[in-house]
Amino acid sequence: MALEESPDLDEPLKIEGVNQFVLDGIIEAGFDTKRKLLTTTSAELSKEAAISKEMADDILERVRKQRA
Repeated sequence: MALEESPDLDEPLKIEGVNQFVLDGIIEAGFDTKRKLLTTTSAELSKEAAISKEMADDILERVRKQRA
């Protein structure tokens, strides 16, 4: 799914329902596009962005649903 040729995958990251403070931390951790998020695991996102695994799972699920 993350390898699709879709221009919105490389646009600056925006995720509905995610606090801007959390989003800023995700971006600072290097996950600044949906493509980068779709190629990571919740464990890696949790560790790198200093968020809970549950929050990482939720964020990744939101991004996947936006792609559907």
